[in-house]
Amino acid sequence: QSKATVEVHLKSLEDRAQSLDTKCIALEEAKTDLEAQLAEAGQALQHELRSRTAAEASLAEAERSSNDLAQQLSAAKASQAATDARLLDTDSVSKAEQEKLLASLADYEERLARVEALHEASEARLEQADQSSSDLKKLAVEANAAADAKLAEMESSNHTLRQY
Repeated sequence: QSKATVEVHLKSLEDRAQSLDTKCIALEEAKTDLEAQLAEAGQALQHELRSRTAAEASLAEAERSSNDLAQQLSAAKASQAATDARLLDTDSVSKAEQEKLLASLADYEERLARVEALHEASEARLEQADQSSSDLKKLAVEANAAADAKLAEMESSNHTLRQY
């Protein structure tokens, strides 16, 4: 009886050992599956981290580009404002210069009118002087003729007196 009890007990221990071996094999398989899943999850996490890092770098580059564009836009607006101010200033300067030129032109036209009036007066005086000169030449010719006639008369008288 004790041999039979020991054999039953031994058989029970073997069954338990085999059950434990089966459970160990199942646990090993579950452990291997979990390790594979953990490796996949690690790879997916690394891929996600790389994607996130790339996305953050792209976002930072986009922000830099946006800041550069904002600075360029601000500079362009400032340049446009300066250009507008110069145009307004140039326009007002141009108007002032136009007014100066018009005033200078009016002054020039007034001077020209005075010069033309002086020129006309000078031409009138020249004509008058020419007329006076012509009159004087006529008088001189007449005086010379009268003098010549008088001289001829005196010579004739002198000749006559000599004969006496």
